[in-house]
Amino acid sequence: MKPIEKAKAQKLLVKLESGNFDENDIDNLFMRLRAYSHGNRIFREVADFVAHNDERNKGVATESLEAFYLSFKYFLEYISPKKSLDIGSSFPLYVKKLMRMTLKY
Repeated sequence: MKPIEKAKAQKLLVKLESGNFDENDIDNLFMRLRAYSHGNRIFREVADFVAHNDERNKGVATESLEAFYLSFKYFLEYISPKKSLDIGSSFPLYVKKLMRMTLKY
């Protein structure tokens, strides 16, 4: 990393540690460190998502967020109100997708 780039990244880290930062500082840090993620797949995935958030719709981070969303939706619709999933009738599409995602991991 070039010394000037390292100094900029360090300045962002100081802001984060002080608690005096905003979402632009987070985005900037992810984009600045993206090229140096060497083998850290999850960090690179999130950094790519930040850098190209208007066109990213696949990858580990996106799948994890979608699985979390579907799990939460299932919780709100079935678990919280103590409603049973009727296996005799067709499942909602999101439940089928959640099952496929759960089996994948």
